[in-house]
Amino acid sequence: MIEKDIMEFGKIMAVMQKIYIPGKPIEKTIVQIYFETLEELTIEQFHQAIKTVLKTKKYSTFPLPAEILEAARINENRDPELDAQKAWVELLEICDKMGFDEPTIEDQTLRRTVQVTFGSVKKFAELSTGAEAMDRNYFISAYKRIAAQEGRDRDRFGAQPRTGKLPEIHKKLTGHTSEALEKK
Repeated sequence: MIEKDIMEFGKIMAVMQKIYIPGKPIEKTIVQIYFETLEELTIEQFHQAIKTVLKTKKYSTFPLPAEILEAARINENRDPELDAQKAWVELLEICDKMGFDEPTIEDQTLRRTVQVTFGSVKKFAELSTGAEAMDRNYFISAYKRIAAQEGRDRDRFGAQPRTGKLPEIHKKLTGHTSEALEKK
């Protein structure tokens, strides 16, 4: 996590406090210690790990950082094929609920896969219905590649939200800037 994530992190910790130790406020120093201990996670990974902890924790004690890290590792060891299939279903559900006129897609991997495979949700809507199985397979293949690349980027460059800009360390290592790559 990065410093800009501290507010979101604090909100999640406050919810956890209400669940596990109601009536007792959580100290800022405890939140800071948890934040520093869990900084290897992205805020999305932290959020997913907390969901996993809430589903699996057997005792009503406040989760330790080690339990949250373990839950994050469990989430990281997911089946890429299953994740890609779930993303396809999520895309269809988003289109059903919001229409095809460029709905908001929160999941950055899903959003990027739609851009790579179809160009946009609007272009996805214009595809022939007879080729749905082929489109689905293409989407799933692209999703797995993009998710794997994002995982490698996270491991290599640290937790970086996908902004279209290259992380500072990548610029230093390669001498490339995102502007230079966009011109290519």
